[in-house]
Amino acid sequence: MLTRRHLRIKVLQALYAYLQSDNHQIDIAEKQLVSSIEHIYDLAINQISFLLNLWKFAAERLEEGKLKFRPSEEDLNPNTRFIDNAFLKKLNSNNSLMKQIERLKISWTDYEEVTRRIYKSLRSSNAYREYLEKSPNSFREDKNFVLQIFNDFIVNDLGLQAIFEEKNLFWTNDIREETIVLKKEILSSENSEQLADREILSRIFRQEGKENEEIEVTSFEQSIYQANDYSIAVWIANRMMNDVKENWNESSPLPPLLKTSDDSEDNDMEFLLSLFRKTILHFDEYNEYITEKIINWDLERIAVMDAILLKMAITEILEFSYIPIKVTMNEYIELAKIYSTPKSSQFINGMLDKIVGSLKNRNLIKKAGRGLFE
Repeated sequence: MLTRRHLRIKVLQALYAYLQSDNHQIDIAEKQLVSSIEHIYDLAINQISFLLNLWKFAAERLEEGKLKFRPSEEDLNPNTRFIDNAFLKKLNSNNSLMKQIERLKISWTDYEEVTRRIYKSLRSSNAYREYLEKSPNSFREDKNFVLQIFNDFIVNDLGLQAIFEEKNLFWTNDIREETIVLKKEILSSENSEQLADREILSRIFRQEGKENEEIEVTSFEQSIYQANDYSIAVWIANRMMNDVKENWNESSPLPPLLKTSDDSEDNDMEFLLSLFRKTILHFDEYNEYITEKIINWDLERIAVMDAILLKMAITEILEFSYIPIKVTMNEYIELAKIYSTPKSSQFINGMLDKIVGSLKNRNLIKKAGRGLFE
């Protein structure tokens, strides 16, 4: 269910945490990596569980309306289309999903105010009113509406996100503060265009008005941005629900989180752990491939995320014979856009071009199977 990009993101996060920690036991770090993958799945189950909780809350409100001292016609004969939603009924009756919710001991009893607020927002929306007015309904319409409210009213709710964060269910931003000294000569060198953050550095110098002086700048380096565990869990939850078809029943299995196969090329867990371990084992060794391609720039001055991304990419190129070079390069250029500085994708692209050329000249790249096709 998770894509290889998701797995690369988790390895990137794990490597960042590993390098920032004082504990450098790879086996423990690997267990934490696998645990973080499992927690994303648990978070997705929690998100779907809240959807079902919202649905049950709506049913309870309709029943309460009938018991009013002076119920209105609408209270006595409410529109039950949402309560009768065929898609939600299938979800709620599925044994695999219910076992997962029971395993996690999920309860929303203490969060009724959040449920009430989101339900009120849903009821007042045009989407909800239009859905109730449609007739006749079909399973596809029911499913599409549920997916719409899940993505528009549930997963984007900041209050609900805060609850999940309090439960330590997803990787939160890890911000590291560092003071660096910037020198004007860096920007005036003939190779300055290679600097991933040249535009930012130039702006700092202009704003400070100290063209020929050293400037101390405090930088905040974030381990993750928008592609965090929460958004990955949203993707998984959507994928789970998209797999629900009209012929689905209470015995239908939930889709697996990872692909398993005797073929290493299609075994997600093997890819995950191999990428993590091999990047660590060769981390210092790969400094050589990077430093020889950097002109007038010290390795220590490369952003931590850029260094990790480069070394993960080199690991894939050298250690995973079945992954085409272009696939690896495109993946890490995209990850640089999410995780590092505004210019990092250009920097990663340029560096990998040079490194790949050097590795090819040394005949160090061995590709087979799908990896032969670029």
